[in-house]
Amino acid sequence: ALFQISFCRCLQTGASKGYGFIEFESDDVAKIVADTMNNYLFSERLLKCQFMSPERVHENLFKNSNKIFLKPSQPAVRRYNKIRSLVQKAKMTKRLLRKEKLLRKRLAEKGLDYDFPGFAAQELSIKRKKVKTSKKSKLTISLSSQ
Repeated sequence: ALFQISFCRCLQTGASKGYGFIEFESDDVAKIVADTMNNYLFSERLLKCQFMSPERVHENLFKNSNKIFLKPSQPAVRRYNKIRSLVQKAKMTKRLLRKEKLLRKRLAEKGLDYDFPGFAAQELSIKRKKVKTSKKSKLTISLSSQ
């Protein structure tokens, strides 16, 4: 019989990491399930199952398995996608160019002659969004009397 289930999720986005753990009451049942379900085609993906001996199972593996996982409000995604001012964009560009220069210097110190197009080769242009204005079309309605 099934004892505990633990699905692993990313704490930043709440997305599944693609693996989980199931604990059974007896080792015999767990071995049978692992052998039966291994390479099972599950919604166009192969399900991989393997038996883990009780010695290999970490003591905190099922620690919070009984709690309902609440998806975060995606602060990392919002922070990455936020609209930045021209000063912030200039600061980011300056930092990227400095890091690229440092990377090229480190590669040269190690004797690697590797030339890549980096940020310095790109045009630094500020993209502006075009605001679409909708032109109101005039409707003429004609009523014919019959």
